[in-house]
Order: sequence, then structure tokens, then C-alpha cells
Amino acid sequence: MNKCYICNTPFQLLNAINHYYHNKVGSADLYIGNNFYNCNQIATLLSQEHLFSNIYIYDFPNYKRDIISIIQRASDFFSVNRVLKKWTHGEDIFKKIYDELYISIYTPFSIAVRQINPNAHIIFFDDGIGTYTGNAQNIDYKRRRLMYKMFKKEFPNLNYEILYLNNVEFYNSINKASNKAIKQLPKINNSEEDFLNLLNKIFAVDKQNLYNNRRIIYLTQPNYNSKNEYQLIENVILNQLAKYKEYVILRIHPRQFEYNFGDFLRDEKRTLWELIVLNNITDNHILVSIFSTAQFVPKVMYGIEPTVVFTYMLYKNLFTSEEIKRMSYVITKLTELYIDKSKIIIPHNFESFSNTLMKLGY
Repeated sequence: MNKCYICNTPFQLLNAINHYYHNKVGSADLYIGNNFYNCNQIATLLSQEHLFSNIYIYDFPNYKRDIISIIQRASDFFSVNRVLKKWTHGEDIFKKIYDELYISIYTPFSIAVRQINPNAHIIFFDDGIGTYTGNAQNIDYKRRRLMYKMFKKEFPNLNYEILYLNNVEFYNSINKASNKAIKQLPKINNSEEDFLNLLNKIFAVDKQNLYNNRRIIYLTQPNYNSKNEYQLIENVILNQLAKYKEYVILRIHPRQFEYNFGDFLRDEKRTLWELIVLNNITDNHILVSIFSTAQFVPKVMYGIEPTVVFTYMLYKNLFTSEEIKRMSYVITKLTELYIDKSKIIIPHNFESFSNTLMKLGY
């Protein structure tokens, strides 16, 4: 049984390690997209553990929306062997045959691997909140299918058979009955010392806790919006938080490389958030962000209930009505999990956000 795990984020990597460590049947190769902070260092530390047969770093394709990129994408789709060798810096991975492909979200790389392994079973695993809402795995790829049809090529079968999650109950509360097999990933907790030591080593967990005396955690997110309004809104939020600077720490997103957040205390080591939560986050913390998987992790993975402040309504002009509706619905389901439901807060304007900080004791 030959397995292949493809990961593009630290959270995906955690789930891949967790699954294979506890289901070590056959051999497994791991592919890590060079798409996040300390990717190469993590890969080196993981290779020393000899958990996976081979670990490959691949370049994450960055296609744009201009005509040149569209032509390049089309060329790549129909030259799979060439492009896989290019993305993996010369590795002949197109010669590898896998029985099972473990994927969190389809990317040009994972689709290419699927193309050379058309008979492999596809198994999805947790990618964060996008998996629970279906955004990560339920994609119709209308444009890509049309492109294949134009060139008289058969579009690869992207149907998955099993979905592994950190919280099946939460998924079932959001989604209707599915014909897919929904399975629980092994729970991560402090009782499994050997596994935790492995994770702490791989993700270089620093025992120094920056979060001890910083109750307010602002979880930054990359700005993929071309409108200046995004930055203007975030600046107002940061100005409000600056009034309580001695209580605030900024957690920098692992895929955020350019930023300017002034003189706030920042966690720039970007140690895996899920391990920080397990060891350091308590019911007394306050997590502030637009709408981030990181805000769901404490309750969904560990049953911890920090106060969660979702600021997406302050950015409402940047979202479609459907996006706002979807976020509101998922937050409602998170609220249902909470014992103290008052700890889920959605400010609708800046005055409300300011009042929220004051009501929380600042």
C-alpha cells in the first residue's frame, strides 16, 4: 500500500502527521508546498524522524489572472510530467504510483498528482473551517472542465471517498447527510506524550510562553483584497487595540510575509497555532480576527472556550451577501457548541467593537 500526503499549510501537515502516525499501514510519501513560513526547516526536522519514506518540497504555483498566466496554466495541465518535475526541482515523481492520495484541498499540484494516479483512492483530511463549510472539497471546476473539453482531454476524477476531521460532530451540525464516509482523526491531547514530543520537535515549539500575560490575541490574515478599504479598516481595529497594547499580542499568519503592525508585541516565530492552543490558551483569552480557522480551533479541537470576537461585519462591504450569510451560519454552529454562548461576539460597527473591548474588562 503506497500512500501520498499533499500539504500546503502547517495545519494540513499536522493532520497528515497525525493520521499517518496512528495509521501506519504501508509506506507513505509526503509532499509539502513551499507556501508558508519555516517550511524547509519543518521538513528537515520531520525527515529526521523517518516517519515518511520520502519528503519532497514543491514550489507552489502562483498563477495570476492575466492572459499569460492562463496560457501557462493550460500548458501545465497538459504537460503533467514536465510540470511535476519542474515544481519538485527535478524529482521524477511522475514515475511513482500511489494507491491512496491524501489531500486537504485541490491545487494545481494535487490535481497533477491525481492525473498520473487516476486509479488511486482519494481521501480528504481537515483543512480548517473551509472543510466544514464544504468550500475546500466541493468544487465543480467548471472552467477547468471546459478547458479540458476544448482540448479533447478527459478531466480527472476528483471525487473523494473519505473525509477525516478533527470534529465530526461540528461538521455534521453544519452539513446535511452525506454519502461520503466521515471519520474522526485521532484526538490530540496531553496524554499521548511520545506523539506530543514528536510534534513539539517537528514544529520547533518554544517553551517560552508569549501568551501568559497577553489575554488579547489579534490573529492577522493575509490581505488578498485589492481594495484599499481592507487596510483602512484593519488600521482602525489596530488603533482601538493600541489603547490596550500591554494586554495584546499579534499572532502573524504563517502565509503572511509582508506586514507593518507598528510596535505591538508580535509572535513572529509562528509556531503551530494548534500546539500553542493545546499548551497555552485558556478560557480567559480573547481571540480577535475577521473569520479565521484559528478562532475555531480551541473549542473544536480541545473544548477550550476563549472569548471570540469576529470582525467580519466591519469589513462587510468587501464580502458578498452569500459570504456573510455563510460566515454567520457557521458562527451560529460554533455558538451552539459553547457552554457560555455570550463569549461569541460579532461587532457590527467600530463603536460596538470599542465597547466590546471595554466590556471585556479593558
